[in-house]
Amino acid sequence: MSEEPTGWSPLNGLLEAVALGFIVANGAWLASHYADLPDKIPTHFGLSGAPDQWGSKATLWILFGVALFIYLLLTVVSRFPQAFNFPVPVTPQNRERLVHLAQEMMRWMKVELLGLFTWIEWQSVQVALGHAQGLGPTFLGAMLGLIFGTIALYIGRMFWAR
Repeated sequence: MSEEPTGWSPLNGLLEAVALGFIVANGAWLASHYADLPDKIPTHFGLSGAPDQWGSKATLWILFGVALFIYLLLTVVSRFPQAFNFPVPVTPQNRERLVHLAQEMMRWMKVELLGLFTWIEWQSVQVALGHAQGLGPTFLGAMLGLIFGTIALYIGRMFWAR
């Protein structure tokens, strides 16, 4: 019988599946609809969530490439917990718990960032088609709150686990 990887749990399996699902769905949607997309799409959104730059629809592939790079990078980095910097001293007693928390945080970050990139790609097309006005005025604050909230939560849990 094989041993589960350090930091592995059913939640982590679900998070990995959701992250991979974002990548696959994003790429499949883009590939299957690319020819039907308008030539010009929003390429940047201001603080208000409204588009403030427009460019070629090919930029959607760049956005997808960045999302894929983030997916691969966070997947590889999470496999090397010995290289992590923890906010508390690592001891033989707390090492396994800290590694588990750090890897779980990395998986949450992967899901959140890939969800962000998928939403931006989808909304860029919706704006270009005239079905939306932008990302919305609360988008930036909500995403920053979610990402930094996740980091704060897991740092707090690491302090509790020390």
